[in-house]
Amino acid sequence: MARQPKTPAAKPSYREMLLDPRWQKRRLQILERDEFACTCCESTDRTLHIHHKRYRWNIPPWDYSDDELDTLCEVCHTEVTAATNALKDAMTHLGVGSMSRTAGYAVGQQIDRWFIQADPPAGIPVNTLAPWAQASIKLTDYEMAVGIAHGVSESGFIDPDVIVSLVSKDGMLSLELVAQAIVVKP
Repeated sequence: MARQPKTPAAKPSYREMLLDPRWQKRRLQILERDEFACTCCESTDRTLHIHHKRYRWNIPPWDYSDDELDTLCEVCHTEVTAATNALKDAMTHLGVGSMSRTAGYAVGQQIDRWFIQADPPAGIPVNTLAPWAQASIKLTDYEMAVGIAHGVSESGFIDPDVIVSLVSKDGMLSLELVAQAIVVKP
């Protein structure tokens, strides 16, 4: 009698992965980090969810880093998900230049909030910002520099040409250098 080849085990569904003890442990770690409160509205009396800020292909939910996970109440989670989906839908209709400008704007908003306003996102201890502060991004084109300049405009001003001048020979842009070059509004 011929041996039957082993069939690979079926990949668990996302719902099944959320029942896995590794996710339950990871979820509890994030809830404890955020003191069992929504990082958006600070609610402690609503059902709390753990929000994945982005999804990565073939990564189980428990293998995401702390900065990729947020505690959100049910209401805020619904709003964040709707806003994210609307942004994704809008991005599908943009050309490359507009996408670069939009990505740059998001980076500029992070620089404005974290460096200028010294207001890190809720749930992220200030001492963990150091690695982010030393982060660099690949500046894809001039449109991205324009987006960054617009993103920091709440608190300061920086000319897109100054941003371009800060790019290293390998095309990388230090976020800390950008923050230092911003002329802060009085």
